[in-house]
Amino acid sequence: MIKKNKEIFKIALIGDISLNNKYCISKNFQPTQKSFYRIKKFLRQEKVDLLLVNLESPIIAKNKNPLKEPSLHTNQQTAKLLNHLRPQIVNIGNNHIFDYLQEGFIKTTDWLHSNGFLFLGAGLKKKDAEKIVELRLKNRTIKVISYTTPGTHPSLPKNGNMYLNFLTEPKKTAERIKKLSNNGKNLVIVSIHWGKEFSHYPTPQQRDIAHLLIDSGANIIYGHHTHTLQGIEKHKNGYILYSLGNFSFSDVIAKDPVLWTDDQLHGGVALIDIDVQNKSMVKNVRIIPTAIKDIETKIEKKIIWMKIIKKRSNKLKFSPTNYKLFWRIYNLWEFIIKRPFKYFFGERKNLKTQIVIFPSKIFKKTIKLLKKIKRWITK
Repeated sequence: MIKKNKEIFKIALIGDISLNNKYCISKNFQPTQKSFYRIKKFLRQEKVDLLLVNLESPIIAKNKNPLKEPSLHTNQQTAKLLNHLRPQIVNIGNNHIFDYLQEGFIKTTDWLHSNGFLFLGAGLKKKDAEKIVELRLKNRTIKVISYTTPGTHPSLPKNGNMYLNFLTEPKKTAERIKKLSNNGKNLVIVSIHWGKEFSHYPTPQQRDIAHLLIDSGANIIYGHHTHTLQGIEKHKNGYILYSLGNFSFSDVIAKDPVLWTDDQLHGGVALIDIDVQNKSMVKNVRIIPTAIKDIETKIEKKIIWMKIIKKRSNKLKFSPTNYKLFWRIYNLWEFIIKRPFKYFFGERKNLKTQIVIFPSKIFKKTIKLLKKIKRWITK
């Protein structure tokens, strides 16, 4: 519960939680406080009043969505770990919540509801996916809304009665944010599942959208999806956390497995001080780096990670024109030159295995490209 007799409130946001693979590999796995014990202790020391998380793994493993690869899941026994962390709000607006179709979604939301969690961002009706969560904060109201971008590839079956609150028309989204803000009287947190996977920086388009939403009354942009810890940007009176990386995530077992590197095993906790007497409300925002060690998440104490956050944040001080130039250079180096090399010789890669699966991967990407071209032609 939010304590109402305070002047300064503290909100914490954390990135992607997927209690998959190692977290539930054994039927006899007994979730303990160990996985989140240190983080829980840290949040208690920081006197956090409100915690928001992004849950990526449906609580089921039956009737998989045939259109989605790779897929994520956990079980009810492992999901109890969330009870140790105890977030007040759980975002389920992401590209994995429907990995096990309607049944997986219903079992997940039933479990969240029965355990007292507020959740948002997806539904079996469009209006449910668009619902917001409201909490009263002294003389203010916190309004949280969740969006997902189509570029995260949720792969929803047609006519499946499964809905996400898609961010496809930024101007319309900005209009809704403006109404939620009510001329700055309410604190608006916009959760967005977006971005280019494994990138250390947001795209120029993301920055444009984030600035538009802040201009329209959003106080905090809470980003996730890229599996990397990106920087923090202050725009006017609002703050943008483009991606908080992986908070709790095991390797993804699939035909083409996702094996996390040291960079991707680091995420962050965003700590936000709210002054309800101040017109802009958001007093201070900082990111504390975290590290996943087996199935335990800890506060990362290595100084290098604070320097990495600062470096990635400094690039977000560039003007829109200079940032576009920086993005082109970064994108060329990281994804055109460096990534193919990493695919075969990178951290945790086996050269023989990568060579074997390479032809099928190229074939799948070619089919996807042809489908996109076909859709473009038929429009």
